[in-house]
Amino acid sequence: MEFKNYLFTEQKEYFADRVNAVLTGVHEFLQAKNQMPAKHMLRNGEDIANQIRKILHTSWPRSEHKYLKVLQKCGVALMKSIEDKGDMLDVINSVRSELEKLTQKLKVPVNKLGTGEEEAPRRPEPSPPGSQEETPQPIPPPTPPAMPHQ
Repeated sequence: MEFKNYLFTEQKEYFADRVNAVLTGVHEFLQAKNQMPAKHMLRNGEDIANQIRKILHTSWPRSEHKYLKVLQKCGVALMKSIEDKGDMLDVINSVRSELEKLTQKLKVPVNKLGTGEEEAPRRPEPSPPGSQEETPQPIPPPTPPAMPHQ
């Protein structure tokens, strides 16, 4: 693998990880929305907007700039709903859908969990009946010595 390709792939995965972190925060917000008071909802919304702001202020290659515009749109809409005391839940839901579309466009898996096919130990295939190899018979446990009668 060429070093230039490695750097490009590494930056793309890092960008996708940052976007996925924001998406995770949005999902956690939506799961806990019924248990949160209004003040706490505002604080969590600001935290999500700050995460987006940190991504936007990081230097990214030109190939990622089209994705930054989507993030900027989401961050502005979220902050505007907080400042105008608008319906933040509708905005959060639209931010969630935009971020999910963005992660699909990035074509980097959200997590790196495998299917288990590569990691599963291979079992030896059973030999067909009548083959030369026989399985060893289990050794019976030793019997205790007989006690003499008195």
